[in-house]
Amino acid sequence: MGVAISYLISGVAVILNLVLNIFFFMTLARAILTWIPNLDLHQPVIVLLWRLTEPIHRPLRRLLPKLANYSGFDLVPLVILFGIYVIQKLVIENLHVLSAYLGA
Repeated sequence: MGVAISYLISGVAVILNLVLNIFFFMTLARAILTWIPNLDLHQPVIVLLWRLTEPIHRPLRRLLPKLANYSGFDLVPLVILFGIYVIQKLVIENLHVLSAYLGA
């Protein structure tokens, strides 16, 4: 039973890490695209990118409006990238450790 739980936890950790990596690169791409002047925001790929990342960006932008307005650029992508890094280091690595402990 312990080995099955170990595999389940390990699988959850791998899938969560994959989802976080995908969101990391989508957020990075969105931040880079904001630097491009005259960008056509009606391109299907850009619309998809904005729709997938906006549910996380919008609440953080409400929390950090003064900081973003003061500095002149949007710090939300940086906060998201840092948050993803922290989740990967704290949660996913501990899930792998727990999986190894239960499987031993």
